[in-house]
Amino acid sequence: MLILQSSFYAIAVGFCVLFSLLLVQAEQRIPVRYFIFYLLLEACSFTFEWLMIHPATPFKGLWLTAIMGLSFFVAPCLWLFAREISDRKSPLLAPLPRWHFMLVVLGLALLLPLASSIHSGVGFPNEANPVSKEVSFFIHTTMLLAVLVFLIQTAVYLRQCFAIVKARTEQNLSLFASVEDPAINTLRLLIIAVIANWFVSALRTLYCLSFGADNGFGVVFAGFELAVMAFVIVSTLKHEVAYRSGDQLVRESLYSSGGADGGLKKYAHSGVSETQRALVLRKLASSLNQDKVYRESRLSLRMLCEHIGESTHLVSQIINESEHGRFYDMVNRHRIDEAKSLLLTSYDATILDIAFEVGYNSKSTFNSAFRKFAGMTPSQYRDRQAMTRSAPS
Repeated sequence: MLILQSSFYAIAVGFCVLFSLLLVQAEQRIPVRYFIFYLLLEACSFTFEWLMIHPATPFKGLWLTAIMGLSFFVAPCLWLFAREISDRKSPLLAPLPRWHFMLVVLGLALLLPLASSIHSGVGFPNEANPVSKEVSFFIHTTMLLAVLVFLIQTAVYLRQCFAIVKARTEQNLSLFASVEDPAINTLRLLIIAVIANWFVSALRTLYCLSFGADNGFGVVFAGFELAVMAFVIVSTLKHEVAYRSGDQLVRESLYSSGGADGGLKKYAHSGVSETQRALVLRKLASSLNQDKVYRESRLSLRMLCEHIGESTHLVSQIINESEHGRFYDMVNRHRIDEAKSLLLTSYDATILDIAFEVGYNSKSTFNSAFRKFAGMTPSQYRDRQAMTRSAPS
């Protein structure tokens, strides 16, 4: 068991170091500074775990203190990486609210009694200079409080990550004709990683409280930690966030702080004349009804504004204040309206053919949008209309 557990930790360290070096090269294209920090933290933690489980390794208390101390930086690193994904730049630490640092400081302060018991022996208790029962109880109590702070801290950052996903999704509805977003996919993976890390830490604490010594489950925890770390790395690289700089500039100009947790900025010139509003609405109607720009699968607010020769800020305001509601709704209503017509007139065309024709990249996306705006799937709509026409009058 010890050999297998050691192998898991050694493999995990190798993975973290290797991909950290690869990501350093990729940082020129995408901001991954805090993800690199996360991988290095994990590499250090796995190294300390490896040192701690070996019976002949000295300074057991030092490795345990280091592991618990580093854990307070994991969730903040993943949250900062989520900000990097959303903002397309690495956030600075200085402007962050004070509570971010207070949680870390509180957790580290609770580890001071444990740190004071560090000795050069190969066991956790110092047999050469044993502490009293009262001191031992105090050390274990502060350790449990540190675990509690870690669990609370992780829950706080989970909430922050969920807020980023929600805000980014809302932004995309005003900026793009499709809700598919590699950034959101990556953010969801990070949330899974944080939840898994939280779950493993809570489970290990409960296990230690219930059973004390390792009864063979240490290798299970090591394997699970390795699997979670590998999943995060591979999935993040697989869902590398692609974006167009022009669309990112529009996002930053329309939303406060240029980030996913920022709300819609107040329009600098909210007083749009009725003449100007009517002109923009006519241009929008022409581009959608005559030019059929919605057939472009990657259509964005920026592309539409370039097509009609108007500013994104003005068009966004007029769309949001009109019956269209949001850019996504406006475009997809036109797509579904044409799809309805094609379903009834193009009998030889498959559902997928029609989906491609009106601007969708996949049948599943088309079905989801059709169900949202028509209340049923394309197949159900075609069958229902066919039954209505064939029914005797």
